[in-house]
Amino acid sequence: MADSIESYEILLVGTRETYEHDYSLKCLVSNAITLLPITHTLEGISAFIFTSRYGIASLIKSASPTSPFYNPHLAHWRDIPSFVISPASAKELQKHKANIAFIGQSAHGGDFAREIIPLLKDHTPLYLRAKEIISKLDSILKSAQIPLQEVIAYTNTPQNLPQNLKPKPKSILIFTAPSAYKSFISNFAWEQEYIALAIGKSTFAHFSPHINAHIAPKPNIESALTLARALAQNLAPKH
Repeated sequence: MADSIESYEILLVGTRETYEHDYSLKCLVSNAITLLPITHTLEGISAFIFTSRYGIASLIKSASPTSPFYNPHLAHWRDIPSFVISPASAKELQKHKANIAFIGQSAHGGDFAREIIPLLKDHTPLYLRAKEIISKLDSILKSAQIPLQEVIAYTNTPQNLPQNLKPKPKSILIFTAPSAYKSFISNFAWEQEYIALAIGKSTFAHFSPHINAHIAPKPNIESALTLARALAQNLAPKH
């Protein structure tokens, strides 16, 4: 929790309305996620690829008999090996006792693709992806002759935000994805005092080279928050 003497405020910018591990953390919803029905029969599919917790959430929703998206062909999804980009996303699979074959560590799409190429040589994987993707994971796998199939599992829509939601100049902004940063700068003018903090290399690579920017030591919110608090403490007024 932020110290009362800190002049810098920490905000999480992305798709979350709250951060479940620290409800005191302010969140700015820059993008809205819409889960889409998964209509694939899974015939011939021997692996899943997930680069986001929203791909997982979409699959779980369509596999649920109580869902309006219910697809009975997905009933055995937990038995199919899952290749997931990060430990944070893997936690969502673990909650549902899924078969996790591989967990990436860098949370970077290109790195993840190259990590799983040798592991997918005998598989026909299904990539549950966003409508628009920034990483070249799909093309990297296809170039490696992996017989990749894809379904659009969710959309990520930038929001039009009112100016009264613009963070104060002395803010440390944690961006969860490149899309969050892109949406933020389309809504608000960038203040010179802002400090940007990226979760992962992809997000950091999309920052303007002219801003004060940092990357979290590990690609997860908790690591970014620890760094943000340290930065805020160092910048706090000295008494």
